[in-house]
Amino acid sequence: MKPYVLNFLFLLLFLLSACNEDDDGGITSPPSSPVTTEAELRTALTDIQADAHVPGFAINVIHNGSLVFQEAFGEADLSEGRAFTNQTRIPIGSVSKTFVAAAVTRAMEQGLFTLDTKVNDLLEQPILHPELGDTEITIGHLLTHTSGLLDDNDYYFPGYHLLPGGDNGSEGSRILTDLMGMSVRTPTPLPEYLAEYYYPDGDGYRPGNFSTSSPGTDWAYSNIATSLAAYLVEAASGVDYAEYVRSEVLLPLGMNSTAFPDGVTEPENLATLYWDEETPFPAYANDGYPDGGLVTNNEDLALYMIDLVKGVSDQGGVLFETAAYQTLFTPRLEIDMLPESLGENQGVNWFLADSEAYHTGADPGVVSRVQLGLENGYALSILANIDPSTDDHASAWLEVEARIITVIAQFLEAR
Repeated sequence: MKPYVLNFLFLLLFLLSACNEDDDGGITSPPSSPVTTEAELRTALTDIQADAHVPGFAINVIHNGSLVFQEAFGEADLSEGRAFTNQTRIPIGSVSKTFVAAAVTRAMEQGLFTLDTKVNDLLEQPILHPELGDTEITIGHLLTHTSGLLDDNDYYFPGYHLLPGGDNGSEGSRILTDLMGMSVRTPTPLPEYLAEYYYPDGDGYRPGNFSTSSPGTDWAYSNIATSLAAYLVEAASGVDYAEYVRSEVLLPLGMNSTAFPDGVTEPENLATLYWDEETPFPAYANDGYPDGGLVTNNEDLALYMIDLVKGVSDQGGVLFETAAYQTLFTPRLEIDMLPESLGENQGVNWFLADSEAYHTGADPGVVSRVQLGLENGYALSILANIDPSTDDHASAWLEVEARIITVIAQFLEAR
């Protein structure tokens, strides 16, 4: 078996290279004695949470396809003194994109399309490049960020909105308004949100929404293109995307506390999201909800990870046939196309590095990570209600995340 520490170290190098540290900064040292037992891991994580000024976080650790550690630390709401538990619900940001990958994979098993299906074959109105015309973008291009469809943040950020009835006069709401241009409103339906961006008569349409590169030749991370992939599931199946994910992915796994919120009402038992320990954010949502709007809890997320680990190792996954799990994690990019800081290659919305697959999420007040060992049957997840929206905030969280991953790696290495 390949040592866990070596695998984790590869991803830790990416974490540390992303930190902008000064001479007095740096990662706080891990415990002087390696963490080898569940009790020691619990103590180490308790100390990390207290030391790092993170309101709360939840951890899953899976070994050989079985859950070996599941615990939450800190608080879901500081003012209420409400503990962060394994049942606390929290948005998972861009980890939601892995559920787009799961929905697409399920639709492929149902014969609705393939990764080579052209996007315009599934749309009533084709998406045309303003200079190149029909560039024959495929679903596979969308799910590897090589479609040539780009994000314009002047459109994407205002797609986030504050929920009516929330604490929208607070300092947290002011930050969201200033940071991302959020306003209080009800959501724009997904088809309309995409049409306004990709069709010439839309308010968000710009030539700059399209790369000058042909599909498949250049890599550029795109949230909106991922939401387009989700909409293609909806168009091909005739079922609303959120409902399709619920019936074809969540319910088969027993993920009964996981859902895409309606964008109007705040989900029950939701963690409060924080800018800092003094400044909570009001509830918000995103018109492009497939790319980052899924809400789950630690218990449900473990069910998802266990199924992926079992499926990819041919131990009887629930969601797909074995070949479909392999499809998720097959490298799809040309060598050196992916930025080095993100890994070696990319599967279907999963980043790949040294026999590991991972995805992270980051939105105002929330960070997440899901990570799988494709050869040795481990997995981990991290969910936290702390903000990564500025360089300083992101750097601080990466230091905390590196400490968490270090002690989990020690724990797994000892098993």
